[in-house]
Amino acid sequence: MSNSARAFRPLTRLCGLVVVLGVICGPAASQTGPKPTAPRTAPQPAAKPPAGPKPASKPAAKPVRKAAPAPPRISETGVLEQHELLAIAALGMKPSSDPFRSSPTAKYQGRDFVLYQTLRQANDTEYEETNGRWTYDKDAAEVSFAIKPGEFDVFYKETTVGRFTAQNAFGARWPAVHRELLQVIVDTGYHSADGFVVKAAPEEARSLTASVALKIEGTLTGSAEGVVSCDQDTDAATIDDPVQWDNVICRLSARLTTITLVDRRSGAALKTWTF
Repeated sequence: MSNSARAFRPLTRLCGLVVVLGVICGPAASQTGPKPTAPRTAPQPAAKPPAGPKPASKPAAKPVRKAAPAPPRISETGVLEQHELLAIAALGMKPSSDPFRSSPTAKYQGRDFVLYQTLRQANDTEYEETNGRWTYDKDAAEVSFAIKPGEFDVFYKETTVGRFTAQNAFGARWPAVHRELLQVIVDTGYHSADGFVVKAAPEEARSLTASVALKIEGTLTGSAEGVVSCDQDTDAATIDDPVQWDNVICRLSARLTTITLVDRRSGAALKTWTF
């Protein structure tokens, strides 16, 4: 809006007030006394009556708020998938306020589930963090697969909350980072499983290792307390490790049924382990 338009609005309001008081907004009225003789001029058109009050302006429209996304739907029958397991874990994070009622997750006891996980190339650090690994023997042209059944990740997320100044009991201060960890696990207990070897030339081995996945199948177990247990703790920042971790780890209790090594290119099952 131009400056002239902005200045016109208060002027219009002022003129409206003057009209109400009985004075026409325009040139100043003459003083009393005899009027001076003026040359005769052509008749002027009658002045327009003052405009009436302006209609009330419509209130500004309120911004439309977007509805919150609906929580994931958990099917009543059939095999539970990964997003449904995550939704069940979310229910388990809210403890019941009624000590006489079963947990809302208790009704999922006995439900079958399926998870898929990729495999990684084996090394000492990653083996502890994955349920499947592979190695390639160039001389023998063989891909070896190994699995480590037990705890299977459904969800894992690390978030940096911010930075702060940490302090210990001796008054020492140092810069630190505040981080949060949220992890959801299907805990089936640990099992042993034999390895599996596939003959493959280098290019076929490269394609195969990028395409295989573990298909994990089992059944949720539990009690009236539910199928989920959640633990929350804090690891304080130290001078040697200046990161404070707030950890929330939820475990879904389950019984492992089978693990299948699947080639996603064709859907073929290369190997199945039964427990």
